[in-house]
Amino acid sequence: LSESGLTVLRAEEQFVWEGKADDGSLMAYGGTRDVVCADSQGRLVLVDLKSSKASAYWPYDETYAQVAAYAYPEAAGIERVAVVRVGKEEDDPGQQVWLTELQREVGWNLFCGAYWSYESKKALARANTGARKGGK
Repeated sequence: LSESGLTVLRAEEQFVWEGKADDGSLMAYGGTRDVVCADSQGRLVLVDLKSSKASAYWPYDETYAQVAAYAYPEAAGIERVAVVRVGKEEDDPGQQVWLTELQREVGWNLFCGAYWSYESKKALARANTGARKGGK
């Protein structure tokens, strides 16, 4: 990473975020940021490491959603995001992608869709359990 002008500040940083999303809805989630760096201009950079075989479809949609969520909380102060694929084969040079603002925004929207789908499924399971017990 130092060859890219990045200085590693933190690695394997666990976090939990609870707050209001852009639309005012309450959200809570957490995860582990692989690497947080500073670039030559002092901006915070999130570097997410992935190990996988080479694919024309990489990075996958889920990757955009994950890193957008990890970089979303304004308090994190992350201004740039890179995803680095480490190859599993000896002759695989890997790949790196720097996310644009649009990719971060769309990734965040994808994450929110998955988040609310998950929360809705949990609520439906609770409602179904209550209905089976004679509740309303």
